[in-house]
Amino acid sequence: MQLRTAVVLCAGLGSRLWPVTLNKPKVLVPVAGRSILDRIFDDLVRANISRAVLVVSPWSDVLRQYVADHAPEGLEVSFVVQEEARGLGHATATAREAVGDEPFLLYLGDELLEGGVEEFLDVARKADAGAVVLLKEVPEPQRFGVAVLDGDRVVKLVEKPANPPSSLAVVGLYVFQPVIFEAIAQTPESARGEIEITDAIQLLADKGHKVVGVVSERQWYDVGTHDALLEANRFLMDREVTETPLPTGERCNIIGRCRVAHDAEAIDCEVFGPVIIGHGCSIRRSRIGPYVCIGDNTCVEDSVVEDSIIGTGCHLRGVGKLYHSVLDDEVRIQGSGTPVAVSLTAGRRTTLRLEPPET
Repeated sequence: MQLRTAVVLCAGLGSRLWPVTLNKPKVLVPVAGRSILDRIFDDLVRANISRAVLVVSPWSDVLRQYVADHAPEGLEVSFVVQEEARGLGHATATAREAVGDEPFLLYLGDELLEGGVEEFLDVARKADAGAVVLLKEVPEPQRFGVAVLDGDRVVKLVEKPANPPSSLAVVGLYVFQPVIFEAIAQTPESARGEIEITDAIQLLADKGHKVVGVVSERQWYDVGTHDALLEANRFLMDREVTETPLPTGERCNIIGRCRVAHDAEAIDCEVFGPVIIGHGCSIRRSRIGPYVCIGDNTCVEDSVVEDSIIGTGCHLRGVGKLYHSVLDDEVRIQGSGTPVAVSLTAGRRTTLRLEPPET
C-alpha cells in the first residue's frame, strides 16, 4: 500500500489543559523543549509521509502562523476547518475532500508514541485491511476506546466502556482506506452527542471489512491533561537531554544532564538535571531541577523550580518552591521568599502574587 498522506486532528478545545490552552491549541504546548506538533511533524517525515492535512478550529490563526514558520522541508501542509466540535469521527470526515481517494494515517494531535510511527506504518502498509488500529495494554481501559482481538483482527470496539471487555486501549493512531468516510457518514451520534471514530470502525468490521489491531509495547502518552503532560515531559527529558555542559555563569553548579543555551545567564544557582534552559534566560540565586524546561527569555530569581514546564518570557521571583507546574508564556509570579510549595497551571500573561497565610 502506498501511504503518503496524514490527517492530524488539531481542532479540539483542549479543555483539560485550560488555562494553558485558552490562547494556543494543544499541539503547540511544549514537551521536553519542543511543541507536540513539531514532534508529530518529525514522526511523519521519518515515516516517509509527504502530505499533512491539519484539521483545525475556526480560530486557528496562531496555529497557521506557527506552521508557516516551522513546517519541515519536504512536508506539504494544508488545513481544513471543523466548524463544530462533534467528535473524532466528524473531525476525520471534514478531511474527506483533502484526502481524496487514497489511504491515510489519522494522527490525534495529543498523542506521543515512543519511537514514532514508522514501525506501525510498516505493518499498516503491508496489511490488506480497511482499517489498522494501534493498541496498547493499559491499567485503566475505561478511560479510552477499547478493542477486542481475535488473532490480529479487531472484532469489537467500544468507546470509554464502564466495564471494559479488554485492557487494550486505542492509542490514537490509525491507517484507513477511504471506505472509512462512508462508515462515518452512516454512524449515528453517541450518547454524548459525538460521532465516535470507534463506532465507525466497528461499523466497518460489521460490514465485513478487515480491521487489524497492532499491539504496541512502546511507551505512549495521551498528553491531554496536566499530569500526563508532565509525565511525558519527564519521560522524554530522560531520553533526549544527554549533554553535560561546563559550568555556566558565575558560581553556578550544574549537576547531571542539562541543555543550556549558550546565551543563558546563570549566577549563584544550582541546576540538577535533566533540565532545559532556553535562549536569553537569566537564572539568579535559584535552584532548578530536576525535570524542568524553561522557555526562551525567562527570568528566575530567588526561587526553587522542580518538575515543571515554564513558557517563554516568564518572570519568577521569590517563589519558595514551584513544582509539578505548567506555565504558559509571559507568566509573572511574585513570591514572598518564604519556603511555601505551590503547584500551578497558569495561562498566558497571568500575574500571581503568593503571600504566606496570615497568622
